[in-house]
Amino acid sequence: MSEDNRSNGAVQTAAQEIAPGHQPLHRRYQPSEEPPKKKHPVLRAIGRFLLLIIFIILALGMTFVYSMWHEYSRQTTEGGETVRVTIPKGATSTDVAEILQHDGIIRYQYPFLIKLYLSEYRGRIRYGTYQLANTMSIEDILKVITSTGNELTFSIPEGYTIARTAQKLEEEGIMPASEFIEAVDKAAGDFAYSSILPDKEKVLYQMEGYLYPSTYYLTEDITGEGLVDKILAEFKMRFSGKRQDQAKAMNMSVEEVLIRASMVQMETQKENEFPIIAQIIQNRLDQKMKLQFDSTVVYAVTKGLYGKDQVLYSDLKYESPYNTYLHNGLPVGPICSPSLSAIDAVLNPEPNEFLFFQEDTAKDDGSNLFFETYEEHEAASKTAKKEETIASTEVAASSEKDTDQDNRKKEEKKDSSKSEEKKDSSKSEEKKDSEKTEKKKNSGKSD
Repeated sequence: MSEDNRSNGAVQTAAQEIAPGHQPLHRRYQPSEEPPKKKHPVLRAIGRFLLLIIFIILALGMTFVYSMWHEYSRQTTEGGETVRVTIPKGATSTDVAEILQHDGIIRYQYPFLIKLYLSEYRGRIRYGTYQLANTMSIEDILKVITSTGNELTFSIPEGYTIARTAQKLEEEGIMPASEFIEAVDKAAGDFAYSSILPDKEKVLYQMEGYLYPSTYYLTEDITGEGLVDKILAEFKMRFSGKRQDQAKAMNMSVEEVLIRASMVQMETQKENEFPIIAQIIQNRLDQKMKLQFDSTVVYAVTKGLYGKDQVLYSDLKYESPYNTYLHNGLPVGPICSPSLSAIDAVLNPEPNEFLFFQEDTAKDDGSNLFFETYEEHEAASKTAKKEETIASTEVAASSEKDTDQDNRKKEEKKDSSKSEEKKDSSKSEEKKDSEKTEKKKNSGKSD
């Protein structure tokens, strides 16, 4: 067999070994076919580079869109830096967006402008100076800059109530007390925490405790609704994030935290005692004891105006769901607007076994004495009463002594006055006698 025949036979044998219907794994190109052309390396590099550019553009675009959406939908959070922002008279919406971005209140202008154009605040921005934080939501920013204007300050002190705040507003000539009260009552229905507010038929004010104590910058034409919106925006900014998580972990609603914090605020003048009293509240509740806090009675008796220096035994019997001498558990609602320190004390109480406390009359600086048993508390009360009795006796004795001394001085003064009068009278008589003698002498000389 020739070499060509042997080669053809080998090809036929290989073809027979491949199963029918299957193609060989490797195929030789027939002489009539041209092999595929390979892309030039430069073209391949350009293609890959273009794909990379497209990917980067898409990634950046998605990041930008996400950032814009995050800015648009962000919620107010606690903390952050508070900045005084001034919006000049005649500023356009775009001008305002630029100012806010420049001052670090917002990151991007477009989300702010879109939110403004789609909201009820469009066309309502007022010029003036505002206190804003870079952690505020766009909506809360809009509430502030559309409800205030030309700078005017108003402060709500820590521990103030709605009634006292309304009274202060009227005394300072900002607005009638009735306008503010009406706005507060109206806000209860639209408030973020309206679902946990107490029954309005059982409380003096549903929004008690939520008017955050701070200094606010207002316009002369500020309305009750505008001021309430501003105050509540400040509260939501302060009581958010970490504090809400802490409250949930302790199985407390925002309302319950404020009830406890308001009692802590009104029971001591010393901030370092806040966490101690916060724990005493829990200790007494755990022991199924009535809280018996005087502040709850005073709030009920005075209708939130306070100003009562002494709690009488008759006051303790005053029927009210706020009265913790008559009713078990917490009062029906907060009894003031607590400070952030009082709120944090409730969320971070100081562990102790105390059940009782009373004012330290010896120091007389607003501080308290704390006791674990009633016997200790009672003994301290008796001691305090004795000291008060002794002190009052000493005061009375001192007063009597001072009175006696004053009377003696008056008598001595009278005696001295009489003595002076006698001396003057004696001198006058002597003078008269001397004049008579002189006249006689002169008469004798003339003769």
